[in-house]
Amino acid sequence: MFFNYLHNISFAAPQFFLLGLLVPLMIVWYIQKNAGSQAGMKVSSSKNFAGLTSWKNSFRHLPFLLRLVSIAFIIAALARPQTKTDEQQAAGEGVDIVLAIDVSGSMTAQDFIPNRMEAAKKVAEEFIDHR
Repeated sequence: MFFNYLHNISFAAPQFFLLGLLVPLMIVWYIQKNAGSQAGMKVSSSKNFAGLTSWKNSFRHLPFLLRLVSIAFIIAALARPQTKTDEQQAAGEGVDIVLAIDVSGSMTAQDFIPNRMEAAKKVAEEFIDHR
C-alpha cells in the first residue's frame, strides 16, 4: 500500500535532488574534522578503564546524524513532491428518491401485524431491496 502511494508521487522541481550530493561531502568533512579530536589520557595501566564509556561519548555523533536527516528532508521538500490522482467522469442519470415515514402516535395502531410502523419499515426495506 505504501509503495502504491509512492508510485503516485511526482516532483515539480527534481533538480533540487542534486543538493543531495552535499550529504556525502558533509560526512567526509565530519570524519576528517573529528579524526583527531578524541581526548587522550596516559596511564600506566589501562585495564581498569576497559569498556568504560560514558553516554555522552556514545551519543556524540547523534546531533550530526539528525542534521543530515533534516537536510535530506529539506532537500526533498525543495523538490516539491506532489501526488497525482486520476479522476474519471462517468456519465449517468440518477433519480433522487426520498422515503418519509410517519412516526406519530397513530402509527402504533394494531390494525397491521405487529403495528403500522413495523409494516411501513418492512415495505420500505422491500422497496430499497428491489431498486
